[in-house]
Amino acid sequence: MKNLKKIIYLCLMTIILTGCLANELELNKKVDLKGIIETNEITKDNQTYKVSILHLEEPIIIEGNKINQIAIDYNKLLQNDIETTISGEIITNENPNLDLQYSIKVNNIDNILSYINTFTNKDFSVTIPLDIIKICNISNIENGFTISLADQNDDLVELFRIISVSNNEFKEIRENESLKIEKITSNKEKTIILLYSKEDYKNSSYENYNQIISNINKIKDTVVIKK
Repeated sequence: MKNLKKIIYLCLMTIILTGCLANELELNKKVDLKGIIETNEITKDNQTYKVSILHLEEPIIIEGNKINQIAIDYNKLLQNDIETTISGEIITNENPNLDLQYSIKVNNIDNILSYINTFTNKDFSVTIPLDIIKICNISNIENGFTISLADQNDDLVELFRIISVSNNEFKEIRENESLKIEKITSNKEKTIILLYSKEDYKNSSYENYNQIISNINKIKDTVVIKK
């Protein structure tokens, strides 16, 4: 009877250990993690930061630590309370605004609805089509937004910007032949324009360039100027 209990105990321990090992992951290795995204704003030293965390569907083990949530290391804004699978590499968290030990450096997110693709400032809003939101980068500038893509070194290459100018400013800059400008919309006070980069990337080897540029008309159609 004692031998039988020992055998049952060893079997149970083997099952438990095997289950733990199955969820044990290594740093700097590619993984797929499923869970729910939580996005929050944190204000620190009068600066506001947006941070995202993945609440894991199942706990994982990293360096002997049981992990239920992990920081999301990504340069795109994500929706709150979205269930998805994130592919990437587990790294040590370097975001000082999140009290978490590990991050997942994102390569891909399964659920396209995870992305925030409408951007707003004091003058207008613009929406980036979901089919290209994953391959371009949108940054806020003082009077609008820049749309860029990453080169082979992950440096951002600006393709164009959508900005707000006064009507008087627009009259002046539209005569400047060195600038490639398209008017999008206007009201009595301001004009929203699309300003292309001075660099011509048309025949470049930048991946995804054509796909982004081919969506410019769709992007322009989404611009809504504020009254």
